[in-house]
Parts: sequence; structure tokens; C-alpha cells
Amino acid sequence: MSRLSKGPPPQYRWLAWKVAMAKKLKRAKGLYEELLTKGKNSKYLHDIVKDLNRTFPLHPYFNQEHFGEYG
Repeated sequence: MSRLSKGPPPQYRWLAWKVAMAKKLKRAKGLYEELLTKGKNSKYLHDIVKDLNRTFPLHPYFNQEHFGEYG
């Protein structure tokens, strides 16, 4: 059990990191492609718009009052 708590051995850390990141990047790429193809019909758009004010509270591009819609 102590081996698992320390993470992979040093000689395998880079490989483990690459494998873990490849899975995350593949998923993120799929979400991004869905947003590009479906646009306003994407099932993720609601979550993104909900977080815009919290993520970019002062960015003028996301000011709905100024543009009438987000960016």
C-alpha cells in the first residue's frame, strides 16, 4: 500500500502523466468539438454561461449588458 501512496516510481512518472493527460485531453477535445458543431444547441452551453460571470467577472467580452448576449 505504501508504494501506491507515493505514486509511480520515478522512471514511470512521465509515462503515467502522459497517459493520464491523453485521456483528459481527448475528452476535452470532444466537448470542444461539440460546442463548435452544435453551438447554441449544445448541452454544455448552460453550464458554461452559468460560470462566465464567476470565471471572468471583469472581462468586457463577456459583459451581457454591453453586447446583449455573451461574447
